[in-house]
Amino acid sequence: MDQQNRENAKKAVEEAKEKTGEQKQKYFDDAKVKEAEMKKAEAEKAKLNQVPLKPVSKQNVNAGTGSVWNNNSYHWEQKSVDKWSEDTLKKVLSLFYFKHENATFKIAEVKDLKGESSVSIRK
Repeated sequence: MDQQNRENAKKAVEEAKEKTGEQKQKYFDDAKVKEAEMKKAEAEKAKLNQVPLKPVSKQNVNAGTGSVWNNNSYHWEQKSVDKWSEDTLKKVLSLFYFKHENATFKIAEVKDLKGESSVSIRK
């Protein structure tokens, strides 16, 4: 009886693995279809000169967390993000372009940025 229970359990595990594999493949196929639809929509927008800005990759930053000394972000804290904002602006502006009839406007180079940027945290 104990051997039969083990065999039934093994069979159930194998069936579950097979079913999970089918579900994963279905999710993967659905994602591919959605991606193709999005690419087609972007191509149509590009033809109509409605080119969206390409998203900048996300940074690994914990939102709303302070320094080590600032337990639970209880105290007011201000952090400089000058370097990050400069890099991000340059990257976003370098990806931007605008088409109008036979002309294309594109920012080739950002020579100088003035200003400062910071993030404030307060509970």
